[in-house]
Amino acid sequence: ANTSGVNTVSAGSAAITFDKLRDFMKELETDDVPLDECAWFMHPRTWYGILGFVKNSESNNFVINPTQQQAYSPRLYGIPVYTTSNLTVDGGTGSNEATLMLVRVPDVILCEWGGLELASTSVGGDAWAKHLVEVKAVYTVDVGMINPESACVCTDTTT
Repeated sequence: ANTSGVNTVSAGSAAITFDKLRDFMKELETDDVPLDECAWFMHPRTWYGILGFVKNSESNNFVINPTQQQAYSPRLYGIPVYTTSNLTVDGGTGSNEATLMLVRVPDVILCEWGGLELASTSVGGDAWAKHLVEVKAVYTVDVGMINPESACVCTDTTT
């Protein structure tokens, strides 16, 4: 949460719980942020950890039945879930803490500040010997929030 005003939820360097997930929603709704255009963003490790939640140890029933989830459209509390390995799972005090976010997507902005840089060469590496041209493309952007309170972030879950 490098943006001032973003909501945060702490997992206390422990596994995320359903109570903590509801806290994300509570934080946004307390700031009058509608949840209808929100999405969860997390590392695949976190998502599969959540899929493993059991309702109680006696019945061993899963809270989220993976067979009921559509592979192309996973949801948590009716909110779409997107996974990406670009979110960290090696941060925090234990070097194994993951980032989890609930964000109102229309409030996310991408700011282009470097443009698209293209470069090519046929001289570097083994390009000349193999009759190849190497091309490098660099696109520099930053991510921000129109309304910082439209995001809630946890950076210390071990799930």
